[in-house]
Amino acid sequence: MSTAPTESDRAPAPGPLGLVQKFVNTLDAEEGRDLLANRETFSAWLQEQGLAAAGPPPGERDIAQARELREALRALCTVGEICETLRAEWGMYDAVRSRP
Repeated sequence: MSTAPTESDRAPAPGPLGLVQKFVNTLDAEEGRDLLANRETFSAWLQEQGLAAAGPPPGERDIAQARELREALRALCTVGEICETLRAEWGMYDAVRSRP
């Protein structure tokens, strides 16, 4: 059983970071939901966020690039969670900051 906080357990990110948080959460592997799965779902997500541009819907290359960006952001979030754990559990952040 996972003890990691879910999206609903976390406070919304402040300001423009809220959009980044929503983008990162377009994938919910546990529920099998990927809003970047195809043109229709990606287009709908863009419209919901007020980001849909006039013209043709996103193509396969756009979707692939969006997925790549999302995975990079998710990796950064994981690193951030690891750093938070180290800081909270072992005081690693304070130990590093106190070094000359």
